[in-house]
Amino acid sequence: MKILIIEDDAGIAELFREQLEEFNHQVNWVDTFTDADKYLIDNHPDLMIVDYRISSHENAQDWLLKRKSEALLIPDFIVSTGQGDERIAVEMMKLGARDYVIKDSMLMTRLPDIMRRVGAEIENEIKLKEADKLIDKQLRFTQLLMQISTSFINLPLSEVESAIQNSLNEISMFVQADQSYIVHYDFEKRIAVLDNEWCNEGFTPRMKRLKTIPMDKMDNWVSLHQSGEVVYVRDLNEYDQKNVKESIEIYGIKSLIAIPIMDAEQCVGYVSFDSIRDNHVYSESEQNLFKVFAQLLVNIHNRRLQVEALRLSGEKYHLLFQQNPQPMWIFDLESLSFLEVNDAAIEHYGYSREEFLSQNVKEIRPKEDVDHLFRNIEIMSQNERAIVYARHKKKDKQIIDVELTSVHVIWNDKMAIHVMVNDITEKKLAQEKLQEKRDILNKVLFETTKFIESGAEEINYLKITDLMYEISGAKFVAFNEYINNGMEYITKSLSGVTDFARNSANVLGFNLLDKKWKNDPFKNTHTERETIHVFKNIREVADKALPGTVIQLLESTFSLGEVVVVSINDNDKLIGDFVLLFKKGINIKNKEIVELFASQVGQFIVRKRTEATMRESEKNYRLLFSNNPQPMWIYDVETLAFLEVNEAAILSYGYSRNEFLSMSILDIRPPEDIPEVIKSVIASKENPNFTSRWRHLKKSGEIIYVELSSSMVEFEKRPARHVMATDITKRMKLEEELNKKMSEFLDT
Repeated sequence: MKILIIEDDAGIAELFREQLEEFNHQVNWVDTFTDADKYLIDNHPDLMIVDYRISSHENAQDWLLKRKSEALLIPDFIVSTGQGDERIAVEMMKLGARDYVIKDSMLMTRLPDIMRRVGAEIENEIKLKEADKLIDKQLRFTQLLMQISTSFINLPLSEVESAIQNSLNEISMFVQADQSYIVHYDFEKRIAVLDNEWCNEGFTPRMKRLKTIPMDKMDNWVSLHQSGEVVYVRDLNEYDQKNVKESIEIYGIKSLIAIPIMDAEQCVGYVSFDSIRDNHVYSESEQNLFKVFAQLLVNIHNRRLQVEALRLSGEKYHLLFQQNPQPMWIFDLESLSFLEVNDAAIEHYGYSREEFLSQNVKEIRPKEDVDHLFRNIEIMSQNERAIVYARHKKKDKQIIDVELTSVHVIWNDKMAIHVMVNDITEKKLAQEKLQEKRDILNKVLFETTKFIESGAEEINYLKITDLMYEISGAKFVAFNEYINNGMEYITKSLSGVTDFARNSANVLGFNLLDKKWKNDPFKNTHTERETIHVFKNIREVADKALPGTVIQLLESTFSLGEVVVVSINDNDKLIGDFVLLFKKGINIKNKEIVELFASQVGQFIVRKRTEATMRESEKNYRLLFSNNPQPMWIYDVETLAFLEVNEAAILSYGYSRNEFLSMSILDIRPPEDIPEVIKSVIASKENPNFTSRWRHLKKSGEIIYVELSSSMVEFEKRPARHVMATDITKRMKLEEELNKKMSEFLDT
């Protein structure tokens, strides 16, 4: 992937670069959002890794919102930050962030997994978009062919030649060829004759100079075409047919495709599309549609030969219509009766030709769709060409979703509608499944956002299992939390069965919820844990993820099949798992979303545990601070204001708490010491821990000597220092007296 790093810390950017280039990613780095804007003018990275805060004045959220408001390109991105702020994470996810990572000591360890997952998501979405583009292109190509085929119906022979040339022009422009030809083989004279030519703007026609080609100069082309094979030269530089290569490389051709025109088992010629500007890649579906066009040409050729016989025999339909691979029919606009159907329609719907022609179009529609049918017919009748959607009923009662392309025709002097049918049932089902997954994913993001934003200290485990129940399609969901380093686990919640936990107490003699189980069954049975572990049945899971007594209860109550265990880890430490039980014949749904949700639940649980630990730590810290016999205080390193003082400081210095909190550390210093105090404060910013001796001024005016021990802390999200003061006044006086006596002794 092509990756842009937006990071103002060169060291971190280099770590990212080294890690990503090891996995063959192409990496570029900028250190400001301004440079990022410049880079994105001419470059389109697949992914950005964006530092949330580049400087004190710039953050990623404002930058992204600005680009969004200006309708500028915003590639997929991952947000990185030095602090884990869940509010920021939520806002960035709303803006489309693929992930949110914290720049801690584990970042480089987690980065490969994050890149693999995000890369896989982006790749899948690109594939879906490419597939949609391919389907759309194929559909438009099909519609073009139908338009061409319809234009030949009832066309006078005098206009056929110009219609063939126009159809060659339209198809050539559609596939973006540079030159194209329709050629017929004259096997008696052993030559290929160019009948039609199309040249894109800027290219010189060749047909006047090269009207015929000797077959002995065509290498293996003739034999391949006679066997019905397409000649596809993807790269002329690598082509091994000498005569053909020498004859066409002088025209600058880079790639070409030549499709045989087959009349039954006999090849009568070919149609070719040449690419001069670029090597052109044709998909298999495009090649198949080229064959349809080639068949259309042979049908026209046969029509020329058979037109008199067709007129005399009173044929009511044209060979082109009959042999089209797409289901087609013609119906009377007044009576709605079928006037003609092709073989593809007969095969697809299961009715015989006689059955079709004895019905009208209402009879292949579900009864409840009749009103919709008349709305479609109104659209068809009012528009020369129209596309509508409907549901059709096959002979075997199967209901299918179809796209109908219609054109007006005159059939036996009657106003009729020619319809081409495109069965979109599978495509619609795929779109519905994709939308269902998107809806579920949006719900997961919404619910997990509510978890994150919730200020509650307790975890709502039931809400978690209820959501997993909805995502996975399981009959029954349990969540187990592991404690004591994975030696025990507790079932925290159950979803899917009303009052199951309460009923379990009646059957088992204890309530499953909050019951401690003494071991990790996976370890005891030497079964290696995977993120998602699938068992065929509940007996296979015995003594692994559920106790035997629970299994007996479940077996006696439900008809169960597959059992899935979804493990949740914090780094390599197991913190919990989901146990999903399915009805027989039902498999896990939305496996990727299940894994994503389990991962988010794990992060949520780890965060809650961390918050609880921090609250307990803060409680202990405040207890030690408040009850310490030594005077202590905390001050703001920017304003020097007191932020907190303990009781010992209040008693020692004589100020009340309110007085202390309205003062700064300069207020307890003699005026003549203040300049040195300020210098010391500035110097202490470079030292996490600092010890010094100073004079302090009590409220009574008494000056005392103190030894200060201080360390850097964060207090209420502000940089501060924690100071402990030791009164050394008596020690200083004793030292002065001792020094004085020593001096007197030395003088004598």
